[in-house]
Amino acid sequence: MAIALIAAFVLGAVALYFAGARLVKRAVGDLSYVAVLPFADLGTEPFGAAFTQQLADQLARVEGLHVFTPPGIAGERIGAVVEGTVRKSGDQLRINAQLVQVASRRRLWSHTYESELKDVAAVQAEMVRAIASALRQPGNSR
Repeated sequence: MAIALIAAFVLGAVALYFAGARLVKRAVGDLSYVAVLPFADLGTEPFGAAFTQQLADQLARVEGLHVFTPPGIAGERIGAVVEGTVRKSGDQLRINAQLVQVASRRRLWSHTYESELKDVAAVQAEMVRAIASALRQPGNSR
């Protein structure tokens, strides 16, 4: 009888531990769920919306990432947000971007890119690699 009672207690404690871990993970957000917010235009030539959509499309191709853009952001599941600014002046671009963990508001990555408009695809590809790498860094909970 005592062994059965101890076994039931241990099983109950284990079940509570795993249920609690799931609840904490859900409340904190999973870093594989990323929202890409619209990049603000700082220049006189609008470019932010197109840049944001192209970046989100490329991030969505990364295995294991679930990417959302407004208005389809999945609320409590979002673990990180990509945001930034774009300044387009003629053929020149200046892009400031950052990746922020939602729960802690901690910046996981940020960078400023300066390039010519013709190189925007290469800049976006580099950003995708850097963001994916930052999400996979040890110490960044997933």
